[in-house]
Amino acid sequence: MHITPQSLRLAAWSAFAVYTANADHIIENLSFGYQPGHEISPNYHDIPHFTVKGADDYEPQVLSDRVILTPPYPGNKRGSIWASDPLYHKGDWTAQLDFRASGMERGGGNLQFWYVKESQAGEPPSSLFTAPNFDGLVLLIDQYEGHGGSIRGFLNDGTKNIKAHPDPDTLAFGKCDYAYRNRGELTPIKLHHTQEYLEVIVDGALCFKTDKVKLPEGYYFGISASSAENPDSFEVFKLIKQVGLEHTKGDLGVGFDADIVVFDDTAEFTVEPSTMLFRNKVSPYENKKLRGVVRETWLRGKRIFSRADGFLEKTGPQGKLLLEQRKRSA
Repeated sequence: MHITPQSLRLAAWSAFAVYTANADHIIENLSFGYQPGHEISPNYHDIPHFTVKGADDYEPQVLSDRVILTPPYPGNKRGSIWASDPLYHKGDWTAQLDFRASGMERGGGNLQFWYVKESQAGEPPSSLFTAPNFDGLVLLIDQYEGHGGSIRGFLNDGTKNIKAHPDPDTLAFGKCDYAYRNRGELTPIKLHHTQEYLEVIVDGALCFKTDKVKLPEGYYFGISASSAENPDSFEVFKLIKQVGLEHTKGDLGVGFDADIVVFDDTAEFTVEPSTMLFRNKVSPYENKKLRGVVRETWLRGKRIFSRADGFLEKTGPQGKLLLEQRKRSA
């Protein structure tokens, strides 16, 4: 076999391009509801890696596909969901919350999306206006100023007593109007953090963006909701944490994974079931001669496959499944 330097370079960068295209990796212990057909709770009470908590004599209802943080009736209820583990990632990340809010015409309440230094899992669920001094970020979804709904961002370094502030609404660093109530469909909110900026995206549209906020790693994600006397019911369906792989994939450099495909762009082979490396050994190219053969595959510096010997481990293919949310075509 003769592999030209050009072929090897092409193969290596082709492999890296695959990782770049799938640059978002779901952190399973910080997410739920992202697998269609999978129930979020094994016992309709707990969510793995999360703490679900209510206040007083109320407990949020955990169903197969959602958590009802505040019920349609009665009002004045509070509920929360907190991740058991913090986020340890220095690169880019995205946190997406899918929720639904419904209630009477004059119903009320609020929903908070937290990223803070200290978890509130052991505390009664609180809102921005009742929480103890916190260090981090919170997105507040409520009916501020009577515009039918708004999303606002608040920061605290642990020194501000927001609940004692004479006008806490003035502390918001970003805001957009969005009518989230009684939509029927789910509302997705994305918190996207990079080394250059922080942006909040609501239902696919930019809400606000800033280059003045840098969030540290090691903080906890949480969701809390509270309802008014005429209540809004807040239901959480999905929480997804995704991190970019740009600091471990996509380059030939120190500290990056050595994921390489050795590709022979001159070799030819005939497609037949014995050469198909997938479960359903059916192909429209069967019995046809094709050019281009993968000779070897290396994962993190270890050879795991060769054309001559097949997979070198009895367990078969190795690696970790990278899940990426599919986009609906227009």
